[in-house]
Amino acid sequence: MLVVTVIALQLALAQAPAAESPAAAPAAPAREEAAPVVRVPAEAPAAAPGAAAAAAESEPAKASAPSDATDATSATGDEDALRTTRELPPPARMRTRQRVKSALNPIPSLLSAEPLGGRSAVLGWAGWSSFGAGWAQGVTPEDDLGAIGDLDWATGELRVSAFYRRPLGRVGVVEIASRLRAGWYADFGAKWIHDDNQGDRGVEFVPAIVLSTRGAGGVFSLGGELPIVVTLWRNGGIFAAPRLSFSFETLLYGDLTVGVRVGGSYRAGAGDAPMSEPRALLDLQVLAGWKLF
Repeated sequence: MLVVTVIALQLALAQAPAAESPAAAPAAPAREEAAPVVRVPAEAPAAAPGAAAAAAESEPAKASAPSDATDATSATGDEDALRTTRELPPPARMRTRQRVKSALNPIPSLLSAEPLGGRSAVLGWAGWSSFGAGWAQGVTPEDDLGAIGDLDWATGELRVSAFYRRPLGRVGVVEIASRLRAGWYADFGAKWIHDDNQGDRGVEFVPAIVLSTRGAGGVFSLGGELPIVVTLWRNGGIFAAPRLSFSFETLLYGDLTVGVRVGGSYRAGAGDAPMSEPRALLDLQVLAGWKLF
C-alpha cells in the first residue's frame, strides 16, 4: 500500500509541470508585441527639434562657403585678366588704301546747295552754247566765295562775276541754298546765230535759289536764276533772262567729278540792250570738277 501511494504521488508530481506548461504558452505573444516598442528609441533622434534646428543652421553656413570662395576666385581672375590686358602691346595699325568716295560723302560742287565746308574746288563746262570755268573757296563751314567766267560763243557774250553761296536749310533729303553772282558783262556782237545782236557793255546781277539732293552715286541740283543785265553803251538798256537748269554730278575717280547740265531761259529786254526782243534759249553742257584741297 505504501509503495502504491508513493508511486501515485510520483505520477501526480510528474504530471503537474506538464499541465502548467500549456498555460505558460500564451506569454510568447507578449514578446512579439513588445518588438514595436523597441523601434521608438531608434526614430527619436530624427524627430528631436533641437538637432533639426542645429542642422538647419549649419547647412546655410556650409552652402555660403562655396559662394565666398567663388567670388574670391572671380575677383582674382578679373585682376589677372586686367593685368594681362595692360601688359599687352598696343595693336599694330595697318595703312590701307583710301576707299572710293560715294554719294554719302560730300561732292565738291559749285552748282549744288551743299557748301564746300572750308574746302576749295574748281568747275569747268563746255557745250551749247557756252564754255567757262569757276572756282570757289569755303571761307566758313557755310559760306563760299569764288569767281566765275563764262563765254557764250553763240552770242559773243562774256561774263566775269564774283560768286557767293550760303545754305538756307533742309527739307527732308533736299538741301536749299541761296547763290549770288555779280560782275562785268560784255557783248562782242556775234551775229552768226542772232542777227539782231550788237556789241555792248554793262554789269550783271544773278540772284538764284538752288535745291539739291544726293542719290544714284552723285548729287542732283535744280537751280532757278534771274540774270539781270544793265547795259551802259549808247543809250543804255536792260534785259533779264530767267533761267531754270538741272544738273547731275558724280565722282569719277579720286577727287575728279563729272556731270551734265541742261537748262532753258526766256530772254527779254528794254531800251537799247542787245537782243531785247523776247526769245527762248536752250543750253546743254558737260561738266568736270576737281577738289583742290
